[in-house]
Amino acid sequence: MSSIIQTINNTWLTIAAPQVVKRDIDKPSEEEIKAYKFGEIIEKLKAWQAEGKLICLFLGRTPLEKLPSHYGEAKPNEIWVCGDRSQISSENQDEQKLLDPSEQNIHFWMDFNHQESVELIRGLFNKVVIDGSTAHQLSNDFANRLRVILYPSDNRFPESEIIFLNPCRGYSLSLSSPTPPSNQGIEFSLWRYNIEITLETFSKQMKTLPEEHYTRFVKEHTEAEIQLEKKEYQKTFRGNPENNPQFDKNFKVYLADKNNQGLAAWACRLGAELLKAHLEGIYATVEEHKNAHYPYYTRYTSRKGERLDHYFVVQNPRNRLGAI
Repeated sequence: MSSIIQTINNTWLTIAAPQVVKRDIDKPSEEEIKAYKFGEIIEKLKAWQAEGKLICLFLGRTPLEKLPSHYGEAKPNEIWVCGDRSQISSENQDEQKLLDPSEQNIHFWMDFNHQESVELIRGLFNKVVIDGSTAHQLSNDFANRLRVILYPSDNRFPESEIIFLNPCRGYSLSLSSPTPPSNQGIEFSLWRYNIEITLETFSKQMKTLPEEHYTRFVKEHTEAEIQLEKKEYQKTFRGNPENNPQFDKNFKVYLADKNNQGLAAWACRLGAELLKAHLEGIYATVEEHKNAHYPYYTRYTSRKGERLDHYFVVQNPRNRLGAI
């Protein structure tokens, strides 16, 4: 073993190893930690890259889970590897998506929420794909943090990119921030991107969204269809619905939520707009794909193209090598 590889291995042991797990919260044994050859993996991938191969990371996959190369999604010059803080996935596994142990993937065993670990693979990957469930578990503005692992611009390769499902799916209330919200309306909470909205904005949308949707619904549906919806809602309403203003108010909220026109849906739409603006400040190229098939299998699907999603493709960081 060369001294360079040994140094890389020792760096992984010092920085990344304390953050990893075997599965869930189970810590790996000392033997398992020592058996992981981070330096050899780095050397092998850089050698392939020197031959013109594209090194592609599927983030949120463990060594025995199938990758795009197993599903016929990989291009001929792509080498696919996986990355996760676990060696064994904690999610329910479909045996059809698992490999024989003798065929396990090259695995980047590190916590991608630990930026010091992420720095160990700076500039390595030509493509990074994030699994749908993983995009909601990455913290602290991951779209900005992970730019450092993209391979620098090179005439030999297409522009490096990160592909991920829209992670901005929630909101939080702020009683102190001004309107419009601070920080472009994006809040980097512990586990996801939220939009930060004021109590004033929240109260206004809570009142107007159901009313506006109900007005449109009445114009587009018959009285019989409206009554059918009310009967359905009555099953969950506590109290007497007859001549009850609260029933009418709650019904409008129920109807808006059911048809994806309520407060949560509004927050998702606004969040995506604000997130795109945020991404455009980090990357020169930002593609937003709405109601489109995610280009790779995810844990949510049994086959590619099974459902429509909302995802982003980002390329060309404006500050590729700068500190986070």
